[in-house]
Amino acid sequence: MAATEKDASDVELHEKAGRKPPRFTDTTLRDGHQSTLATRLRGEDIFPVAEEMDKAGFWSMEVWGGATFDVPTRFLNEDPWERLKRLKSLVRNTPLQMLLRGQNLVGYRQYADDVVEAFVDKAAEHGIDVFRIFDALNDERNFISSYRAIKKAKKHIQGTICYSLTQRHLGGEEIVFRDHALFVKMSDIACMRREARHSALGNLNAPSCPKGRHISFSDVQLNIRNSLCFLVLCCVEGGAGCINAFADASACE
Repeated sequence: MAATEKDASDVELHEKAGRKPPRFTDTTLRDGHQSTLATRLRGEDIFPVAEEMDKAGFWSMEVWGGATFDVPTRFLNEDPWERLKRLKSLVRNTPLQMLLRGQNLVGYRQYADDVVEAFVDKAAEHGIDVFRIFDALNDERNFISSYRAIKKAKKHIQGTICYSLTQRHLGGEEIVFRDHALFVKMSDIACMRREARHSALGNLNAPSCPKGRHISFSDVQLNIRNSLCFLVLCCVEGGAGCINAFADASACE
């Protein structure tokens, strides 16, 4: 069966089951090389493949934020703002996404509200369409300034919850993100029993998050083909609307 025919049949199966087929965010150009290559991909490594990746049909491409601001400046002698502008000129069809550390932005301390607003404004101006915001301690107070700035820039907000087996605050509580999408870092999902996985994902229910749930996994050692397929299946079974993953080539040493 041709790939397009198979894709169409997969869509029909999802529609019959009363759910949309999952979408995908590619994180190779940010989390992929940050987690496996110490964020050492240079612009000359990234730009040649960017246009081809744009043709793949991803929901978004995560290309900036996290350590991709710090490392080019300190170690690669590159301007991260120029990298973002160049990527935007090459990737014309797929929304570009960044990881923002809430009040910490892309640094390692908290910054003043006016700095947060100015940074978000410039990131949007240079090409970021989707802002994924997280706080390592899930302290929602560190989201407020960046949320306001992103809404002012009229860009997509993706609120984040960091979840692992050691955190119990998702046990029976309803998580409300109003009109924003929700992203969940499921660091221990592969270790959970099936019922526990469905419970964890189910508590982040659709009414509390009308723009959908996006799932990623931070177990870098599991990002090899067989384990990754298993994790994706777990998330889709649990109702995830978008799966985040990076290319096998950057996941295997």
